[in-house]
Amino acid sequence: MCRSRGYLTPVNSYSSERMNAIYKSTEKGYLGYYLSNIVFEPSTPQEYYTLAKKSICDAQGNFKFNDIKADKEYFITTKVTWEVSVVEGGYLMLKVKPKDNETLEVILN
Repeated sequence: MCRSRGYLTPVNSYSSERMNAIYKSTEKGYLGYYLSNIVFEPSTPQEYYTLAKKSICDAQGNFKFNDIKADKEYFITTKVTWEVSVVEGGYLMLKVKPKDNETLEVILN
């Protein structure tokens, strides 16, 4: 069962700079769980969080986002972790560009 939360964030100069700092890319990326102690100075603007849409993945691991503007680029991000003897996994990011009237359904891997 998937319980990860996904975030759909509009691509803009700040979100692009942030993704590049975290994932060393603005197209797709992975960051290990224990490498995620990045601090942003100045701190992250509140608009970054308020502009993001949120979704919980379904049983197959899909994130679904409805009512989003078409022909605009977005970053989808999530954290996927599990525990064996220590926490494993990390953070995933993918840039997407939905089409008109599309319900965006994505698996991050």
